[in-house]
Amino acid sequence: MCSTAINLSACLAAEGKRVLAVDADQQGNTTSGMGVEKNEVENTIYELLLGESKLEDCIIPLNFDNLSLIPS
Repeated sequence: MCSTAINLSACLAAEGKRVLAVDADQQGNTTSGMGVEKNEVENTIYELLLGESKLEDCIIPLNFDNLSLIPS
């Protein structure tokens, strides 16, 4: 499932759509699949849901135009 999310996000971003991928999986496969080292991320969906961080602090812009991620 995560490969579908990654590929669909990348294709939509390539078409000029602004995409925010949200990885809510405990294992963080979409996060790592998008090239983000999940063990080095400070603000994740978990901290956001607990109210420990703000949305804008969780969004990671990726090295791909129009594509950002909220990591798990």
